[in-house]
Amino acid sequence: MQQDGTWGTEQEIVAAANLFDVSVFCYCKYNSKQYCIQHFPPHFAINAECTSSCNHKTVYLINNSGNHYNPAVVYVVRGTEK
Repeated sequence: MQQDGTWGTEQEIVAAANLFDVSVFCYCKYNSKQYCIQHFPPHFAINAECTSSCNHKTVYLINNSGNHYNPAVVYVVRGTEK
């Protein structure tokens, strides 16, 4: 993965989540009608479920090509008040 054109899989995402102690959310588009959101908490290899005491920082990735994950930015747009 150190070389250009070399990509990781879900296994590398699980390892990175654990290594950097972050939750990773992956949004994948499979075709024009199918989407998937995957959550990989840092403790995924031991327990895939988070509890109410979990408070992980989060990294968001998007895979809209079917081949490669890119970083994503999530933001909330608030309406204007009159």
